[in-house]
Amino acid sequence: FGYAAVGAEKADIANLSLTGKREFTDLMESFQVADPAFAHDQTIPPGLGDSLVPLYYQQQKIGLELLELCAESLNLSKDYFSKDHTGRRHRTVLRVTRYPALSSVGEDVVLEGEVTRISPHRDLGTLTLLHQDDQGGLEVQDPKSNEWVPVPPQEGALVINVGNLLMRWTNQEFRSSVHRVVPVPGKSVDNDRFSVIMFLNPCDDVNITPINTGRPSAYETANVGEYMDCKLTQIFDPSARDDKGDCIYDD
Repeated sequence: FGYAAVGAEKADIANLSLTGKREFTDLMESFQVADPAFAHDQTIPPGLGDSLVPLYYQQQKIGLELLELCAESLNLSKDYFSKDHTGRRHRTVLRVTRYPALSSVGEDVVLEGEVTRISPHRDLGTLTLLHQDDQGGLEVQDPKSNEWVPVPPQEGALVINVGNLLMRWTNQEFRSSVHRVVPVPGKSVDNDRFSVIMFLNPCDDVNITPINTGRPSAYETANVGEYMDCKLTQIFDPSARDDKGDCIYDD
């Protein structure tokens, strides 16, 4: 939780199948709020807490309800997933993200003729709830054609992503999506882009074993805390590309 400056994250490194090409520095800055019930040492800037803390709990409630629908769709008990997301230490965070206007960050954002605001990646947890402004730029990759499909902003709508942990948990009945944010001609050079995102993550002590789908398990059991430690190190550690082989959880 807390503040991450522009260039602090490299989301592509935490996704084995998407790396090995070249390194992307993600052109965004963010502020993350963790569950106030557990993150007693977090500092929220004056004026933000009154907005972000209620929003945190509102978005968490929506996310848990969506997880209940996911469970019921698989003929599991309603709380099969949701019960392991609250009540003890977890890393569900609410993130406010600013993607600065490209004119403010210099020519080094251009990589072989390509500009990225956030590199292609999959989300780590179970579900992601995204509010995006009207600037656009979000794209999702078609898993069959590998083509990029725009996800245009719709006022009042949430974008929901499945994350890697839910893909593991459901033995790929639900699959995480590869997505990115790219510049929009006529908008991104001179305009910032803002988004508010909730990353829903299970409690650290949960051991995720793929459910029985009638197919062989695609994954071994994974401890959530160990998984998140590994992935977050890959994203934020400047030497993560060299140390990537130390992480066994590559999706």
